[in-house]
Amino acid sequence: VALVDLDLQFGDISLMMNLSPRKTISELMQEGNRLSIQILEEYLYERNGVQILAAPNRPELADLVNPDGVQNILELCRMMFKYTFIDTPSFIDDTTLTALEISDLILLIVSLDLPTIKNVKKGIDILRSLNLLERTRLILNRSSGVAGIEPDDVERVLDMSIEAEVPSDGKLVVTSLNQGVPFVKMNPRSPISKGISAVLKVVQEG
Repeated sequence: VALVDLDLQFGDISLMMNLSPRKTISELMQEGNRLSIQILEEYLYERNGVQILAAPNRPELADLVNPDGVQNILELCRMMFKYTFIDTPSFIDDTTLTALEISDLILLIVSLDLPTIKNVKKGIDILRSLNLLERTRLILNRSSGVAGIEPDDVERVLDMSIEAEVPSDGKLVVTSLNQGVPFVKMNPRSPISKGISAVLKVVQEG
């Protein structure tokens, strides 16, 4: 499994994984036409069985990352790994669009608040215009502990079915982040861990 952080300016996967990467995707871009599986392996950091390609260490280095380079990286990842997860920013630029187009599955994350639902609806419209909606799956995050909006309301407004739900568990998540240990390992029987398992089932089913 690989995890590519394409939130190029403010990606925090390295922080969550307790990493201080010296080599990131911005340095990898400088390899240019030399890019190969062997070179890519030099930029990956292993944590908890996952190979991580980190976002740039400084926001201004995001400018070094270009769509063609991202496409080359993801095509190599497709050869190297069974699963490659890509974390993108909440906006669509040329780099994000490249990642979306090359992906087999797009997980669209929504929560039970009006601003997020509004933005997700706009995202759905964009994905539809790009003919990417067919490979998109709707995932409900923080599905518990919110009053006023129900999952059925979300499905009706977005005209999409929710494929999996991940409940809230602030205490476990914060502890997980602070320790750099996945909460599915800290407490695999917790509702939130079971929610992540449901998301992975969606991924496996495609």
